[in-house]
Amino acid sequence: MYTHTRGARRRRLVLFALLLLILVIGLGWWSACARRANAPAAFEQLGLELVAPSLRAAASVRKRVVPAPQYAFKPLTAVGLERLRQLEAENSQLRATLELRERFSTHAIVAEVIGRNSVPWEGNLLIGKGSADGVQPHMVAVVPDGVVGQVAEVSAHLAKIMLITDTVSGVPAMLARTQAPGVVKGDGGGMCRLLYLDGNADVLAGDRVITSGLGVIFPRGLPIGTVRAVTSNATLSSRSAVIIPAVDLARVEFVVLVN
Repeated sequence: MYTHTRGARRRRLVLFALLLLILVIGLGWWSACARRANAPAAFEQLGLELVAPSLRAAASVRKRVVPAPQYAFKPLTAVGLERLRQLEAENSQLRATLELRERFSTHAIVAEVIGRNSVPWEGNLLIGKGSADGVQPHMVAVVPDGVVGQVAEVSAHLAKIMLITDTVSGVPAMLARTQAPGVVKGDGGGMCRLLYLDGNADVLAGDRVITSGLGVIFPRGLPIGTVRAVTSNATLSSRSAVIIPAVDLARVEFVVLVN
């Protein structure tokens, strides 16, 4: 009797483990398919909503870790000086971001970055605004220095921005100097590549790369980056270039979302 009970329990555990494995594989496959189609899976939207309160709380706590220094009564400590520098940098970035919004339109949305994720094949930012604030999929995220990426997933109060360095990202682009067209794609390692240049395209290290305005997502003339190196493919009669992004994506605190 005891042996039979242990055997039944073992079979239940094995069955549970198999069902869990199938569920994990299914969710992974669903997520991968949705990502390739640039459409968020339903469970990812639910996950965004569930973590929204904790992410906002964490972002708020980070800004209050160090108390405001008492300038009038005692000299600043090293910690106070560092906090002052951080506040000045944040204020400067926010002012520049608000000025950028005015350049686009009154319908542009300013959002704060409240989370980051970076793995070898993708990279994204989480912002503290969602569909309830007017955020829509494929809105372009920019900062004063240039393009950050585009909105990939949206929930009611959060949105995920796919960075231009993501391997799935693709931005119609051109060289500012010669207007030779191409497409900028991320390499997954913090850099981009300008692909599909004509084999005779005039492209040099140091050339600026901007959005071409082709397609329906990215406006024309936004800075993307600078050419670092050029390669040629004799077989395909084409050229490509390694691009250093114009934006330091690791330091973005606010973005402007535009249609």
